[in-house]
Amino acid sequence: MRQLDRGDLEARRRGDPPDAAVATLRATERPDGITAAFAPDGRLAWSGYARRILVAANPQEDAEAATVKLGHRYLARTLAFSPDGARLASTSAQEGFVWDPASSTEQPIASFGTRGSWGSMAWTPDGSTILTATGSSEVTRWDAATGVATEPIATPWSEGAVSSVGCGPDPDETAGAPLIAAGTASGAVLVRRGTGAFQLVGRHDDSVIEIVVAASGRLVVSGSHDGTILVWDVSGRESPRRICPVDAANEAATRDGGPLLSVSEWHRALTGIAVTTHGRLTAAATGHGPVVIVRTADGGAIRVLDAPSHPGRVAWSHDGCFIAHASGALRIHG
Repeated sequence: MRQLDRGDLEARRRGDPPDAAVATLRATERPDGITAAFAPDGRLAWSGYARRILVAANPQEDAEAATVKLGHRYLARTLAFSPDGARLASTSAQEGFVWDPASSTEQPIASFGTRGSWGSMAWTPDGSTILTATGSSEVTRWDAATGVATEPIATPWSEGAVSSVGCGPDPDETAGAPLIAAGTASGAVLVRRGTGAFQLVGRHDDSVIEIVVAASGRLVVSGSHDGTILVWDVSGRESPRRICPVDAANEAATRDGGPLLSVSEWHRALTGIAVTTHGRLTAAATGHGPVVIVRTADGGAIRVLDAPSHPGRVAWSHDGCFIAHASGALRIHG
């Protein structure tokens, strides 16, 4: 593994996607790598099978130097830093915690109640509230300071349980509330603007596994078990674009002299997505190993990052320099 030099970092910030593996972080006693998250300042948090959370000062720091957080009884499956990076939230099967990532203290500073099966989590832009998808036809809101549940936001019951949730600033400054996106088990992509009800903006052919609101709030990107990604421009001037990194237009892309990824591989393999801050690139993790980087605009596959085993969730650093994906060990590409 190599360290990125100044030239590498400048290229990443210009928009060149990560390519080389620069670090593999693994716990000594058990594999650690289920989910990961980046803070705005570059700190990296990840969790694994040992039911602990580790926080590193940067993506290339030795795992042994990372701060350890303890408290989950179940595997922590989602992690997210607050927008200012001052807090870190984590959720597992039936519990959620808020941590001080800068503190050496192992224990959380706030905890959530137990309500259903945690499928996804997002912070509101002001950092006051955490949103969760709990396997019901609503998005649950939690006070980030106290862990107390506030009034949930209902979704159309006919669309089934909410499987994923995302949140970001609404580009319409008069909206008076953040933009909230929800994906459901039936494949629906729902968006709530202002204080109104959720509206259907698109639909997958299978359940939504992850939904992301770009940092600008101008794009909603969702990934599904049907093997496709939907991209919706919040301006509403056009219908959502359906992209799949493997189609007739992309079969020419190669990896090690062979096909990039067969259609059948891709369609049964999508496990997580992440979008760059500017929204131009999307990383999609696949259960068969590769993480594929595509252009958000048209789905053109431009790079494949090999993974040693089946990656789950994938995270992209705010400056675009690093991608982290959990595949037993936590693998970093830069």
